[in-house]
Amino acid sequence: MTVNIKTYVRPLGVQRQRRQISFAGTAFGVERPGLVVTAAHVVQDATPDRLHLEIARTTTTCNAQFRSPRSLVVHPSADVALLTFDEDDAIPYFELAKPPDDIGGFHLGTEILSYGYPRRIQSPGRVALEPRLLTGHIQRAFRHQRAGRSYSAYELSFPSVDGQSGSPVLLANDVTSAVAMATDNFESSIVVDQVEEHDAQDRLERHITKKVIAYGVALALWPLADWIRSA
Repeated sequence: MTVNIKTYVRPLGVQRQRRQISFAGTAFGVERPGLVVTAAHVVQDATPDRLHLEIARTTTTCNAQFRSPRSLVVHPSADVALLTFDEDDAIPYFELAKPPDDIGGFHLGTEILSYGYPRRIQSPGRVALEPRLLTGHIQRAFRHQRAGRSYSAYELSFPSVDGQSGSPVLLANDVTSAVAMATDNFESSIVVDQVEEHDAQDRLERHITKKVIAYGVALALWPLADWIRSA
């Protein structure tokens, strides 16, 4: 079966000012018609009437066609929110991927891919939505805690760039099954060069060159399956 991931994953806008919709992140259909999931921080402090899911496919937010959800539910501790839409506005949906029974989570090294909408500023007030497909693997499973939120998560071998929060993380060998949702980034650095020298006044100067490496963080969906299905 051929699957067009683009139809499952959509940009999500938030109306912060009167009549102006700003791109906030990515969202995707899950489990049944009309149910859409995104990261809680993407919709922070928003009400359903100020949320706008892109229905018609466009390249910029200036000429997009949007629909607002009937309801919005934010998880009390995890970085995830559910939006419900009328079935007339429904988009295709992913099934939740069930982990192997023996470990309760997906194996390290499981091959995955993620599809979302990182933002690119074209000019002041104009944002281009260029979809990006990232591929890699799960590096570790852990409990992620940040900004008062706590949830089961996976560390990804690729970053979650600005705008991809809320993007699905799918099994590479079954792109109809959602393993997780991109929520955050880890950054670490390594020293690639270091020089020490004395200036004309015999003062010691150190010059350090570092390389920053980013790893994506994704909320594990299966531990929240009952909460998602009860929406």
